[in-house]
Amino acid sequence: MYQNQQFSYQNWDSAQLVGKVRVIQHIAGRTSAKEMNDPLISAIKAANLAREYYQTTTIVNTDDAIIDTGPFVRSSLEESKKAPTGKFVPT
Repeated sequence: MYQNQQFSYQNWDSAQLVGKVRVIQHIAGRTSAKEMNDPLISAIKAANLAREYYQTTTIVNTDDAIIDTGPFVRSSLEESKKAPTGKFVPT
């Protein structure tokens, strides 16, 4: 979660997902996964779905990152989340 210019992390809780149509993605924490995921995210953004009814939730498995790259993957995700027009914006 990115709120008030700070990141926080939480355990997965599907009970928090009630009330909206969702696309839930679980992807490996690798640069190639980001590139492969980009067409899907771009299509979802282009559809301009109503935020009150739709939300994309992305779970990134940083444990699946190449050895010693987990911190880099996390940093890259955080920078993308900060960017208002970032191509990969997990919510």
